[in-house]
Amino acid sequence: MLRVLALCSAIALSPASADDVETTLGVLKPARGQGAQRLDLARDLTNKLVRPDGKRFKPARLESAGKVDYFLVYFGAHWCPNSKKFTPKLTQFYREQRGAHRNFEVIFVSADKDQDAMLDYMTGYRMPWPAVRFAAHKEIASIRSLAGRGYPCVALVNAKGELLAHSYGEGGKGNYVGPLKPLEKLQEILDQADPRSVARTGR
Repeated sequence: MLRVLALCSAIALSPASADDVETTLGVLKPARGQGAQRLDLARDLTNKLVRPDGKRFKPARLESAGKVDYFLVYFGAHWCPNSKKFTPKLTQFYREQRGAHRNFEVIFVSADKDQDAMLDYMTGYRMPWPAVRFAAHKEIASIRSLAGRGYPCVALVNAKGELLAHSYGEGGKGNYVGPLKPLEKLQEILDQADPRSVARTGR
């Protein structure tokens, strides 16, 4: 079982350019007084998710609709070397944790140049989670509001729409702390909910 502390020491990442993120994703700046606004990702992602199916995408939905307590929203791109370094670590974390915990899901948000590049990235790295349909993030204010200023970027959000951890620190507006901090936070939550998982991880 993956130990997150070991994972954190295994890779040091710096983000891609902030300009790349804001240009590609159209980062939404929260209006004054909206910083604590809660998100409804399960609702916002309805009819917006896809999965690779050979040489094309097929529509997808949350496998545990109504039972997803936590979302890891992963912003990345095939052209970003740091995203490609991080993706296998996230895949390992996902596969091992989903074996015992079905109440979380990773949602990939691609910043690739086109749909073909997104498909190549997802299939090449065997991403087992769903993704927001290419360019559909522009229609989803909640997803845009979670985007950081660089890649890779991960946001941990609970079912109540509360932001629990972010690659850009508290509220997603601070300094870059890397994509592993949200995974650490989720691991902590899962361990507290199921003490047996601590024994399985050896932590």
